[in-house]
Amino acid sequence: NPDIMCNSRIKFGDFLAHARALGADYIATGHYVRREPEFPISNFQFPNAENFKIENSLKIENCKLKIAKDANKDQSYFLWTLTQDQLKYCLFPIGDYTKPAVREMARKFGLPNAERRDSQGVCFIGQFPMKEFLKKYIPAEKGDVLDMNGKVIGTHDGARLYTLGERHGFLVTKKTPKDPPLYVVAKNIAKNTIIVAPQNAREEVAEAMLANVNFISGEVPKEDELYDVRFRYRQALGKAKLTYSILDTRYSILFSAPQRAVTPGQSLVLYKDDECIGGGVIA
Repeated sequence: NPDIMCNSRIKFGDFLAHARALGADYIATGHYVRREPEFPISNFQFPNAENFKIENSLKIENCKLKIAKDANKDQSYFLWTLTQDQLKYCLFPIGDYTKPAVREMARKFGLPNAERRDSQGVCFIGQFPMKEFLKKYIPAEKGDVLDMNGKVIGTHDGARLYTLGERHGFLVTKKTPKDPPLYVVAKNIAKNTIIVAPQNAREEVAEAMLANVNFISGEVPKEDELYDVRFRYRQALGKAKLTYSILDTRYSILFSAPQRAVTPGQSLVLYKDDECIGGGVIA
């Protein structure tokens, strides 16, 4: 997920390190999340005159990443890679407000983005389609769209440009109006082909393996407890258990109910009540 990688490597990686090197005590971002000290020295996540001092902030042993007040805008899904060394230097001023309240404050202060539509473009490059951006750096050639039986049913603009689960951007020529929508279920970069299938043809799974796991507190959560999980942004939270395999040193998620479209490469994020406790990449 490019948003998660951007947060991990740029905003809370290089940018945070650069700000700290320049002497900044904190960075503040516009993410809809809340930061809560485990042993709070105030009732607010934003420091007051006394606890704004970094020496007081450093007394806080741990910080929690909490779901935003505006659950519809919550962005904790994109921040599961944060560590304590990053979170303790971060502030999220709008996490305690709803989006309408933030817009109203923007109008009050005469800010130019008060009426601006929500951005869904790639960070730092503006309203520029992702595929067009990738084409500037990754050579792409048209290839075949295949059905589950390997039959050619259309064309696409380059296998590298598609994500698993995507249903737009490719042309299916052998299709009738009564046929259901088709989704990318596999791709072969070497042969430059993608395989598509209807939603109901996508396999349900009861378990997912996780790689590159991170727990924000720095401690591994208890195994075999029920956690809330999601593997897509704004997906309704579902229940699952976390287990650890000593044999292959990987974590697995056991869903309480079978799930479709559990896509390798996507992030799966875990929650306990309103706290984001971490996540991993579906293997």
